[in-house]
Amino acid sequence: MACTRNGRLTELIDYIETLGVTVNTKTKARGNKGFLRGNRIDVSKKVNDGEAEQVLMHEFAHFVHSQKDKTLKNFNVIFNSDSDLIKEELVKVTNFVDNNSKCSELLEQRNKVAEEIKNLESLIKLEYPDFSRGGKYKKLEQQIKKTKAKYLLKHDRVKVLFWFAYEYFSVERIEKDFPNLPKVCVNYIKLRSLQRKRARISSKIGRLNRYYNNSGELFARFVEGLCKDNEKIKQLAPVTYDRFFQLLNSGYYGNLKNAFEIVDISYK
Repeated sequence: MACTRNGRLTELIDYIETLGVTVNTKTKARGNKGFLRGNRIDVSKKVNDGEAEQVLMHEFAHFVHSQKDKTLKNFNVIFNSDSDLIKEELVKVTNFVDNNSKCSELLEQRNKVAEEIKNLESLIKLEYPDFSRGGKYKKLEQQIKKTKAKYLLKHDRVKVLFWFAYEYFSVERIEKDFPNLPKVCVNYIKLRSLQRKRARISSKIGRLNRYYNNSGELFARFVEGLCKDNEKIKQLAPVTYDRFFQLLNSGYYGNLKNAFEIVDISYK
């Protein structure tokens, strides 16, 4: 394919395409830096040459891995081993290669929400000492259910049809929407809203952890990491590093060996 990228990247693209894989560097890659689908690799046009090389090797690693395991889920296949130490080292590499894998911002958000929940719980307990945030609190729910604020017990925003017109309510506007609602009821509704928010954040963290820690991504980010900083990866994952190059040089990863030679990455 025609490419205005640097010589080494062009050579890598040309090599991968000789294997029947189409490489597209003029795309948004579905909003990602890179994407593999079948025999096609997309690399975002927004990344520079150095990063494009890393992304391409990441996606090519997926392709090579898929030749051994189409599900990309069998960890044993990647390093011909089920070593827990290798798994631990790969997580360290992933955290180095992609800072988003640490979920730092989400964890910070969840901690902040948890603190807000505790504060509201303390305020509610000033009037209802037996209050517990672990479940529905009937004494307050019964009061709230006598008002239109009852819809906010389950939803942060709601549109309700009354007769022939809609009314809109939200937790953010609760004091304005329900100026006569006792403050303790307002705090209870806000607490329930924050609990839902915390659950959503936890769910997102869980999804990201499953994504970053699946076998295919761990392997691809290890390959990407070697292209990013070979020496750093050796420091972070010495056992995995030795094992990988032992298998690479023995031909275990097939065409990946030639790709590493093109990008000039070798065992140190």
